[in-house]
Amino acid sequence: MPFVQYGVEGNPLTSELTEITVYPYPFAECNNNLAGKFDSLAPECSPIFYDTAGAIMGYCYEGDYKLVCLYWPFQHIGDLSDTVIIGEYTVFADTISQKTLVGNILKWFGVVGIEDKAPFVSANFSLSQNWPNPITSVTTINYYLPKNCEAALDVYDVSGRLIETITEGRKSAGTHSVIWDGRDAKGKELPSGIYFYTLRAGGFTVTRKMVVVR
Repeated sequence: MPFVQYGVEGNPLTSELTEITVYPYPFAECNNNLAGKFDSLAPECSPIFYDTAGAIMGYCYEGDYKLVCLYWPFQHIGDLSDTVIIGEYTVFADTISQKTLVGNILKWFGVVGIEDKAPFVSANFSLSQNWPNPITSVTTINYYLPKNCEAALDVYDVSGRLIETITEGRKSAGTHSVIWDGRDAKGKELPSGIYFYTLRAGGFTVTRKMVVVR
């Protein structure tokens, strides 16, 4: 059974909340040998990966020198992209390969010549990854509309059931920011798990994944 790790948005190593599929591995091989090396650096270390339960699965440190610690070896990263059916939509998970992760780390260390990943934009509409993610209380979602139009931002569970419509109606052109409290349409707090949020605007539809941790 593969494990899934989620990157931290804004971090140069794991921007865009990149998802990594990690296949079964001898956990102690990495965790016991490497995690202790960061004890003397805390709290200067920054998390770069979380698992579905919200546990930190990777750190980076930047001070007099730079250091990266992952709690799993590179060779256990899968290069597969999952698909999830949400109602009438097919969503491709944001999964990256060993090559992409290594490239991100090399760029962070200052190695030049690595091509930057293009932002997730279509026809000038865009939907940003929510922040923070995983969600423990509230999260912010930003999106951009190039023109005035009807727009809606919906949340679904993994079965495709509509959980909540965060906002909908006629929107003006420009950047919009909404805050979601992790509750359904009845105000009930959602349990831990994977959820999806979809922007529908001007004939444009895009879905992103987020994680709720209680």
